[in-house]
Amino acid sequence: MDRSYDDPFITYRYAENIHRGFGFVYNPGERTQSTTTPLFTLLLAALSPLWGILPHLANLIGIFSLAAGGLLLWELAAIWKAPWAGWIGLLLYPFFPLAITSLGSETPLYIAFCLGAFVAYVRKRYCVTAVCAALAVLTRPDGLLVGMLLAVDFTIRYFRNRSSPLLSPGVPSCYF
Repeated sequence: MDRSYDDPFITYRYAENIHRGFGFVYNPGERTQSTTTPLFTLLLAALSPLWGILPHLANLIGIFSLAAGGLLLWELAAIWKAPWAGWIGLLLYPFFPLAITSLGSETPLYIAFCLGAFVAYVRKRYCVTAVCAALAVLTRPDGLLVGMLLAVDFTIRYFRNRSSPLLSPGVPSCYF
């Protein structure tokens, strides 16, 4: 059964109007904000000359995002020394039915950015964490929760371990 919902098509229309030079609008000449995913819209607009059919392009981005999400789950499990969980995440996440039904939307990309922020945070790569969290926010505003959650955790850990801070002396606080 072929099902879709209208939200991605709103994004496609914005991307098409940006590509045609009408600006970030749903209807040319009308300034109304109705997309919730500015980064995904701009990404589609930028890549549309390479692949003109926006729903197919969005699906392709979604496929790569699901693959990246699976790899990030695998990486997170490896960091936590739970290889069986990593293999399950790597093999099952890209084929999870709810993820597949959201393929043409920003959701797989958003989840990949969120997972990237968590992996970078656990690896203590705080600049990468900040970039991934910021990209998640630009993809969907509720991505702000990821950054806030990680900032709260960092603050709690920092003040608990004042005598031995999270950042080693001599190591830059922000590195990629």
